[in-house]
Amino acid sequence: MKNRARYKKTGIIAIVLIAVLIVTVFIRFRMQSTTAGNNEDKQASSDAAMTINRFEHTATRDGRKEWILKAASAQIYSDQNRVALSDIEMTLFASDETEVKLTAENGEFETQSRNISVHGSVTARYPGYVLRTESLHYQHELHILYSKQKVIITGESIRISADSAKLELTTDQIILEGNVQAWMDPIEQK
Repeated sequence: MKNRARYKKTGIIAIVLIAVLIVTVFIRFRMQSTTAGNNEDKQASSDAAMTINRFEHTATRDGRKEWILKAASAQIYSDQNRVALSDIEMTLFASDETEVKLTAENGEFETQSRNISVHGSVTARYPGYVLRTESLHYQHELHILYSKQKVIITGESIRISADSAKLELTTDQIILEGNVQAWMDPIEQK
């Protein structure tokens, strides 16, 4: 009888240990397969060589700053010589050191040409004026900003719209083309 009770206890303990072992192996297997699946998803969704948070890049020419580019995040695709950017702030310097402050939701920086394209709620602030559009491009070699989409420029007493615009930062000139319309508020003369 004593032996029978002892065998019964030993059998129950063995069954409990085997059950715990099976559950442990099952849980570890599930965790490993889930982690492997997540890594595969991440690799499939982004083939970026590197992702950087709080990205910042400054471009100079002949010892002078031309622009400073900042982004909340940047995905670097070194094999394609480009950087995908999000939540962008950029400062461009005109020939007289006047600052043009640009913001956009997303964009792309071409690392070899140093050209930049931005899109999504684009705003460029030039002293006294604000330009708004959905996409804007910066051509580094010529130091110009241009948009082939509708632009709206507002100032203290003026509003201008056009189908496209080009801002030459070396000469501080803006060229507007296509359906150019201007509205001016009357200015009181004394």
